[in-house]
Amino acid sequence: ISSQVQKSVTHNKEEMWNLLLAKATSEHLLSDRHEKNPKTLLKGFERKLDHASAMLEEEHENLQQASKP
Repeated sequence: ISSQVQKSVTHNKEEMWNLLLAKATSEHLLSDRHEKNPKTLLKGFERKLDHASAMLEEEHENLQQASKP
């Protein structure tokens, strides 16, 4: 069972990452569409990705805690 849960958690982590990446990308493109400086755009995007990554790690921890007997 634990390997099944691990597979599920890993799969969910990938799904979650894809969703967060898509969300961060679309939010970034919408919020910064008037920004012309590519370096500023990239910095803002990196900040959003860092935030998404931190949220994902936290969610992954929660899933692992929940799957412990």
